[in-house]
Amino acid sequence: MASLIGLYGGMANNMYVLAKGLGAEGMPVRFIRDRTDNFAFSQPSWEDCWAVMDYETVLKTASWTADHWNEWEAAAGWQRPDWLVEAADYASMAGGRHPNPKWAAILAAMSECDALVVCGVEGASLAALSGKPFVIIPHGGDIRIAARLARFGSGIRPWNAITGTREERLLRAAYRRAVAVCTHGPLRLSGPLGRMGFTFKLRMPLTRFERLALPAFSHPRRDRVMRRRGLADLMGRLNLPVPEADVVAFVPSRVDYYWKGQDRLLPALTDAAATRRLHLIFTGWGRDFDDLRQRVPADSATFLPFALSKPALSEFYQAADLVIDQFVLGHYGTATQEAMACGAPVMLNCDFDEYERNGWMPPPAINASSAEEIADAFNRIAANAIDLEKIGAAGHKWIMALHGTPKVASTVQSLLAQVQ
Repeated sequence: MASLIGLYGGMANNMYVLAKGLGAEGMPVRFIRDRTDNFAFSQPSWEDCWAVMDYETVLKTASWTADHWNEWEAAAGWQRPDWLVEAADYASMAGGRHPNPKWAAILAAMSECDALVVCGVEGASLAALSGKPFVIIPHGGDIRIAARLARFGSGIRPWNAITGTREERLLRAAYRRAVAVCTHGPLRLSGPLGRMGFTFKLRMPLTRFERLALPAFSHPRRDRVMRRRGLADLMGRLNLPVPEADVVAFVPSRVDYYWKGQDRLLPALTDAAATRRLHLIFTGWGRDFDDLRQRVPADSATFLPFALSKPALSEFYQAADLVIDQFVLGHYGTATQEAMACGAPVMLNCDFDEYERNGWMPPPAINASSAEEIADAFNRIAANAIDLEKIGAAGHKWIMALHGTPKVASTVQSLLAQVQ
């Protein structure tokens, strides 16, 4: 009988997406739903249901109850997969004397699995307590806490300043005991924000780092005529005007100048707007959304008045001529891999040199960071000096080779086979 892999951690739905990918390859999986993270983008239903949600409501979802989400999911027609379980269903197995009944229930669900893949502070800590072999896929903040580059919680007592809190010590132990801590790009290991990646390895010498990508699900690239038809249909359903431009670019990431750098688009838009060839569509959320909307020339951009679930995002990826990710981080994330899986060419800031230093092929993309580089890329696109279709096709081939479900499943099997 094949080993049952348990997955836990709600952040950005990464573990749910991985469970879907492994399940698609015939691997037995059990996704344990994380009810501590009620934010919209961490709900499995947000991954599966076509939905839009205004930004204020998105923020409020963090305080929604399980019952509230159950009602939303019933209205959306969501059918949970048979491999998804609720930790609360294991409460009776856990017994009633544990000091943390919720943890006890999660551990009871984990106890039925042969191995675990987890993310987040809680996920890694529980995996370490479970006695099962486990792999950690960090989401960012968790690995910084493990590396003692950030603190867990607030109000740290003076005597914990050196040794760390109990939660931090447990997390660090989990990172040492993990079969592997996995990332999909070299910058996570040797140099993203403030060269922090190098510090990860330096500060966690007993942690084994490996390369593992989250799965991407392929969609065929539409030709220009079909893209325009799809965009017209999509904007019509959303009661929004259809952009009239030779090149329609979609910006799926939240509007956040510090983390994403969309303010660097402003000089480029002012310059490129004069050509009447380029139009950008921004998703409707992020702390700098209102500021950017006021500063962008009205005829060069559309600002959606809501955030989009993954199926809705996928429709925009398939309808866009170009997808713009971010200009700050130096590595690609979820937006890039989802867009490339739809065959869309992507513009982003990616440190290609870092990939090459690690012996890895960088993603085929339009690489830009500064306002000047962005403006130059837009002008070359307007002059047909950049072959968007060629870049999109190369990106699709690259992402599916690395993020396709056969590759992801094979890597997970190889990692866990070493401890079974």
